[in-house]
Amino acid sequence: MSDAALRDDLVARLIAQCAVPSVTGAEAALADTLERRYRDLGEPVVRVGDSLVVGAPDADRPTVLLVGHLDTVPPTDADTVAR
Repeated sequence: MSDAALRDDLVARLIAQCAVPSVTGAEAALADTLERRYRDLGEPVVRVGDSLVVGAPDADRPTVLLVGHLDTVPPTDADTVAR
């Protein structure tokens, strides 16, 4: 796959992920989406509630942790105003 195609695929996936509501306390839909994606890729996934751990340590490669959260702040009235 070309660099441009990889970039376009990444952008499309990020836009799709951002379209899944995940307000604090309601992250299940986004957790479901991400869990399904990584399981479909054959990655090991451990799920605890709406938290995910994807991947496993590999003795042949360095381990890198990317840690984040799935929840967002609730939208405000200003978020619905066209700019």
